[in-house]
Amino acid sequence: SAVALPEYVDKASEIRNDLSALDEIADVVNLSGNIPPEKLADARIKLDRLSVKYGEVPQITRLRNRLEIVLPTVAATLIEKIQRLKRQGDSASTLKDGKEAYDNALAALETLQTLKPDDPQRLTIQADIEDSLQEIGELENSLQRANQSVNNENRFFPRNAFKISKPVRTRFPQDPEVLDLKRRLRLYHVTLYGGGAIAGILVVLILWFGGRGIAG
Repeated sequence: SAVALPEYVDKASEIRNDLSALDEIADVVNLSGNIPPEKLADARIKLDRLSVKYGEVPQITRLRNRLEIVLPTVAATLIEKIQRLKRQGDSASTLKDGKEAYDNALAALETLQTLKPDDPQRLTIQADIEDSLQEIGELENSLQRANQSVNNENRFFPRNAFKISKPVRTRFPQDPEVLDLKRRLRLYHVTLYGGGAIAGILVVLILWFGGRGIAG
């Protein structure tokens, strides 16, 4: 009937979209060379959706079998990428570079979760990266507090700022904000070590003159 026609049109359009999705999945799982993990993850999501909708019909089964064949290689490559990003974060010389590497690693872990939800390495790597991101957050916080402290303290003796910022200055000595803070703390080094040197000289002089007095 004329009233029912739009329903048939919508159903036909839905079927065309599903057939197009099957073609897209086939294109991905049959790619030669390295298959991008993100594309394979997207193909798996589409395939799972179609499987729920139509059941394991022959075309879906063939695509799933092909996906399972290429999955181990793609997942292994993705894990290597995640581990490489983790190492980049661990060796980063700036807070920004470290955070960016860890964030990219977490994004890649989300792709791995789609591809292999039960992969035993995923949770361990994810916990390590989240711990590293938490550490960076704490270091960023300590840097911010040190900058606030150095503004409020005696500029010749900003002891609290020096103490608060020690971990971030040690971990990220080349970070631009850390370098700026180190310049502002330069007077503290002069005061600390210069004062210590003067005190040492005074002790030597006191002992020397005291010794002369006793000898006299």
